Order: sequence, then structure tokens, then C-alpha cells
Amino acid sequence: MIMIKRLLLILIAFVSFTTAVAQTAVGNWKVYSMFSDIQKIVQTPHKVYFQSGNYLYSYDKETQEVYNYTSQNKLNDNIVDNLYYNRDKDYLVITYSTGNIDILYNDGEVVNLPEIKNSTLNYSLEINDVTFLDDYIYVATKFGVVVFNEKRQEVKYSGVYDKEVSLITAVGDYIVIDQNHALYYIHKDARFENYNNYKNIANGNYIDDIEGISDNKMLVKSTGKNLNIFTIDFQNNRINSQALVTNRNTENLCYGKDEYYYTSGGTIYSVSTDGEKHTHSTLSSELASQIISIWDNPNELWVSDADGLANYDIS
Repeated sequence: MIMIKRLLLILIAFVSFTTAVAQTAVGNWKVYSMFSDIQKIVQTPHKVYFQSGNYLYSYDKETQEVYNYTSQNKLNDNIVDNLYYNRDKDYLVITYSTGNIDILYNDGEVVNLPEIKNSTLNYSLEINDVTFLDDYIYVATKFGVVVFNEKRQEVKYSGVYDKEVSLITAVGDYIVIDQNHALYYIHKDARFENYNNYKNIANGNYIDDIEGISDNKMLVKSTGKNLNIFTIDFQNNRINSQALVTNRNTENLCYGKDEYYYTSGGTIYSVSTDGEKHTHSTLSSELASQIISIWDNPNELWVSDADGLANYDIS
């Protein structure tokens, strides 16, 4: 039996918007107040960001301070829709239900990218997914793809395709998208305004997530919770698929510092950039179905559980 040691519990009170942090002895925990469902946990080297009730919070790993981001202090909109972290550049992209975007840098600076929100398009401005490559932010929307230059903080390309792009990821020098259950790719130097510049590489895929892990490999999580590695031969327009989970039991898929982690059947696994699968610890039934975040130690978990956000040592 693996002993689960609960180290830290952070709870936020929405009514008063006060924060409380408790560092207790290993095996003990304290509850100060309750907050609503956590929708996402995004971990960085120094902070743990979490989205709860369409609000954004961060926990500083060094100072143990909790910060509540609002439109009154840092943010440029109100209803947080999703969070995306750029591991190479160490900044967080915050998307909103209005189509608005904020970049939150590690020094606390926030830069607004309002172009989608302020557009006059007769389409839904909802943002579906975000990925990063070099100095660019690629945004999948209900109407196509918008490419931002992060350094200049401006739009480089507006790809209005009249087609919804559900998912987007970077694989080497290419951007791969999921559009109407089919996978397409485009070179990063191509012009994104023209949908005809994409090449189709796979059809009939019902996919929940795609994550590029190397120059020619990406993880593909199906709607049925199977998990595969797709190795893409861009020159010859071919895909080779390797199954990682075939029993429809992939519960979590999250990035770490150097690997991607996922859980299946109550066990933590990781996939390295070369596509190698590694087996790690077994989770209790209490934790197996929760939202989990791992950075560089698969025995140290940040978990959304019944009481809020907690840090577990499962070694």
C-alpha cells in the first residue's frame, strides 16, 4: 500500500476574497474555507496557477502566497475561459469567453491582445485552443486560426476560414490542427490566411487533445479516452500510430518540465520527447479521477480534490 502524505491545502473564500495557506506536518491538513470547482491547474517552475469558478489564482511555491487575479488588479477581462503555458518562454496565456487574451509574464506584467474580441467578424469569437512556436502564439477559434507575434504583441496572420478549428499544436516546424474530425498541417513559414495552404494527413479522428512532443511526434487523446503517439512524416504525408492506452482509460494528460504525464488505471505514466513510455507511481482511488498536475517529480502532485487544491507526496 502506498501512503499518501498530504502536505498542503490551499482554500479560497469567494465571499471575502481573502486567502489562507496552511503548511502543516506531513500527514496533517487544515481547512480554512471552501471554494468552488477547480477547472484547470497549470504548473510552472515557480508557481501553480489554477482556475476556479472562472477566476484565476496563483500559488507561489517559494513564498507560499496566494494571489487572486481580477480585472481590478491585473486582468483585462472578467470571465476566464482557459489557461495555456509556454514552457520555452515562461509565460501564461489567459483566454476569456469574449475572445479576449492576456499574456501574464513571470514578473507579473500583463499584456492584452484584444484583436479577436474587438473584431467585427460575424462569427462566434470563442477560443478553442492555443499553442506556441518560436515567438508566436497560435490561436484556434470558431472561425479559423489567428497568429500573434508575442514580441511585438500584435497579429501576424488572421486566418478566417469559415471553418471551426477545434485543436492546435506545434510539431517541429509545423502547426497541426483538428478541423471537423480531420488533421491538417501547415509549415510555420506558410501564409496562414489561406486555408488551402494546409495539407490533410488523417481523417475520421474524434479527438479531445493533441500535444506536440518532438519534431515529428505528437500525443493524441481520443474522445474515447484512448491515447496514441502519432509519428508524422511531413515530407511524404504519412502518419504512423503507436498505441499507449487502448482500454479507454486515459484520465489525465498534462505537461511536465521535460515530459508529458498521464494516468490510466490508477497509475501515473510519462512520455519523453523521443516517445518512450515510463511507468511511475500508483494512485489511490481517491486521486485517480481528479485533475492532476506534475512538474518534474511524478511523486509530487498538485491535485484538485473534494476540499480544493492540495499538494500530495505519494512517494
